Amino acid sequence: MKKFKQFVIHKYPELFSFFVVILFFLIYMICNNVAPFGQNVFSGGDTFHQLYSFLASFQNKLKNGESLVYSWNGALGGDFLPLYFYYLASPFNFLVAFISKESISSFISLGIAIKLAFSALFLCCYLSYRFKKSDNKIWFIFISCAYALSSFMCCYSYQILWVDSLMVFPLVMLGYDKLIKEGKPILYTLALTYCIFVNYYMAYMICIFLFLWFIFDNHGSIRSFLKHIVLFSSFSIISAGLSFLSLYISYIGIKKTVSVNEGFAKHFWYGNIFEVIRQMFIFPKAIYSSYTPNDTNIYCGLFTVLFVVLYIFVKEIKILEKVRRIILLAFLLISFNENVLNYIWHGFHTQHSVPNRFSFVFIFLMLLTASEIIYYLENLNARLLVLGCILTQCLPIISYFFVDYNSFLPSSQIIILSMSILFVYSLLIIILSMIKKYNAKKLIMTIICTVSLAELIVNAGVFLEPVVMDYSVINSLYTKIDSIKKEVEESDKEVFYRSDVVNGLSDNQNSYHDMNGLSVFNSEVNRNIPIFCQGIGYHTGMNRIMNLDSYEFIDDILGIKYIYTPRDNYNYSHKEVYSEVMGKDEISVYRNTHALSLGFGASNKISENYKLDNYDVSKNINTLASYLGAEDPIFSEIYPKYKIEAYECEISMGDSEFLSFMYETLNNSKYITASYEVEEDGEYYIYIDDKNEDRFIVMVDDTVVYDGIWITYGLQNLGSLKPGNTVKIIVTDNAEHQFQANKSQCEVKIRIYQENKKAVSDLYNKLAKNQMNITEFTNDHLSGEVCLDDGQVLFTSIPYDNGWHVYEDGKEIETIIIADTFLGIDAGKGNHTFTFKFIPEGLYVGLIITGLFWILFIAICILLHKGKLSFLMTDSSEDCSENDE
Repeated sequence: MKKFKQFVIHKYPELFSFFVVILFFLIYMICNNVAPFGQNVFSGGDTFHQLYSFLASFQNKLKNGESLVYSWNGALGGDFLPLYFYYLASPFNFLVAFISKESISSFISLGIAIKLAFSALFLCCYLSYRFKKSDNKIWFIFISCAYALSSFMCCYSYQILWVDSLMVFPLVMLGYDKLIKEGKPILYTLALTYCIFVNYYMAYMICIFLFLWFIFDNHGSIRSFLKHIVLFSSFSIISAGLSFLSLYISYIGIKKTVSVNEGFAKHFWYGNIFEVIRQMFIFPKAIYSSYTPNDTNIYCGLFTVLFVVLYIFVKEIKILEKVRRIILLAFLLISFNENVLNYIWHGFHTQHSVPNRFSFVFIFLMLLTASEIIYYLENLNARLLVLGCILTQCLPIISYFFVDYNSFLPSSQIIILSMSILFVYSLLIIILSMIKKYNAKKLIMTIICTVSLAELIVNAGVFLEPVVMDYSVINSLYTKIDSIKKEVEESDKEVFYRSDVVNGLSDNQNSYHDMNGLSVFNSEVNRNIPIFCQGIGYHTGMNRIMNLDSYEFIDDILGIKYIYTPRDNYNYSHKEVYSEVMGKDEISVYRNTHALSLGFGASNKISENYKLDNYDVSKNINTLASYLGAEDPIFSEIYPKYKIEAYECEISMGDSEFLSFMYETLNNSKYITASYEVEEDGEYYIYIDDKNEDRFIVMVDDTVVYDGIWITYGLQNLGSLKPGNTVKIIVTDNAEHQFQANKSQCEVKIRIYQENKKAVSDLYNKLAKNQMNITEFTNDHLSGEVCLDDGQVLFTSIPYDNGWHVYEDGKEIETIIIADTFLGIDAGKGNHTFTFKFIPEGLYVGLIITGLFWILFIAICILLHKGKLSFLMTDSSEDCSENDE
């Protein structure tokens, strides 16, 4: 007990930092009904649409002992390891195997709270080491809490895949100091390895900062600098080697994504630099998701701004050191506002939706700079101290002349509040520098700490508000679908089939329900699948496929057998080949009676060069169908006579056969209607091209077929229409304006297609004759039998990947890529039995190299322990500690 008390007394800043953050989160969670204290969750955006479902899929794999190398849950199937290393590599995620599926929301919320509390503790450990001679460790508490409760941490905490790296980042910096000052490499190597392993993306930004920090660090002499280069580069390389498996697998995965097609960025400024600086003041705009490139979450307490300004006036800190620090801070500020630097920070990738993801290193640097004047506050020259306080007071006023504060409070109130709080801090610090009694100084420091924590906690509560999401409806719906899916599985004993949740709440809902489906939202998805799906009429993005409305021809060849959808779904109730097999709890399950097997014989013409036309969906569909063996076109375009009305905007008509017009709003709003009367019986589809992501309402007579923003770049079924039916398209503003780059002006293209049902049926009947019978199936292994006719190849709806190996009679055979997308086999006429095995590219190479580096690192640790590598130790005479006086 005595040793424990001594430990608590010695480590009270670290322990207090941890408990302040964890207590704040627990109280906030209880007051706001956040799981496990209610139905709300610290989740939204990517965490809800991606990580929530991926965790459920990972849980299913762990509990059922399934392979971790492949998943069929999205994009028709794909390599699971790149997804794992980007989203799920945190070792804490293995704990999901010990909880129920319904508890994943609680797992996410508690995980965020605990990891942010540890981030405060680890920063406090770093500060305690860096300033070990300080008697004023109470300062470390609010500086550490400022890191954990900063606007970046709170607003982006829903990106829980990043939080592990942010949590360990202070330990990386602590390890760096131990490496450079003492020649002790173990903490640096292991902490950096952990960062790289759990999320290479954030680790990349940390590595850039480490490089800059090394360049700007005080190395003392040239001899020390050369020794430090060897130490820093060697153990950084070893860290990369220890996590080589994740890096190599991720690199191979990235090469398959659409991101590799981006060109290099060009220089331009995003806007006014004061738009960035304003985010340092109290109650800044919480950037949860934004398409404004210089939006930043860099608030970490007003006291930080004051301390950084005072840093300039500390005489004891060498001028050269101040210049290096100011240049580094300025460089980061400029990076928030300049396109090329921003592009490099984001991994040579244009930022999308979540801007300035490297803001945490700026916050860390601000807090570290603020902490470095702790030694000198009491002895700071009174005139310089007052001057620094006055300059800090001027910052909010200067910013106000250039930008609006864009907060929930008026800008004038933000200025008054910021200046008032800065005045309080300034006054307390001036008093601290004047008084001499130790107990009085302790009291003033305690007051400063208390006021700053109060400021941080109030702001954190505001920042967390947009991150909190109500899961009550989500959990209810997900539970219902899981229940219905179980009944479907009990009635259908087929070895393999595909299902899809259409119009689901999440883009990755298939993953949550462990369905072999098409819909996906995954940064590691094979680019060929979204590109193909966009060409044939699905709404897609760079890494997203949204199944809003299937159509028979594609459902047939992709083998989508079951559709889970709201019971009142207009698009399936009238289709002949979709029979409702189950309907309860507001969910209907439709069975596609024409869904083909995973593989089937198709005309060998399909192996020819198939190119998508980016402007004509019907051409792409008809070409694909003809290559598969269709004799007649699937779709034909019709050109109705429209009646067009426009309100609050002006429109100019295009000269194409289909409907095309440009609108320009007059009063920051618009309302456009285009309607026509059907002239012929048939199954009709609409395709809308609108780069603004406007809101569209599509109606047939009085029935709303679609209402939303996701219809653009995708086919939407209008149903079986008869002469006299009226189709009406309404174009209006997207109420949230989140995705609208220019809501005041845009070109709209509307195309109408008629489906040839007989051509679809004839093609199905032809392809159904030579289907592959799946005899054995696991996640990464399957076997099947098929009979191919003369002039046929085996078409599989498996996305082409070099990891797939196909065997016949025990010998590996060559595969082909079909339609630039799918795995095919040209095996010739006759009966065939194929075995498919998936082995991720780079797996064995990654394991071998990673293993060799671990052997090397363990050997180094043993030699260090035995004192065999004493030459690594930095001479005490060359200790280049900046503030170890």
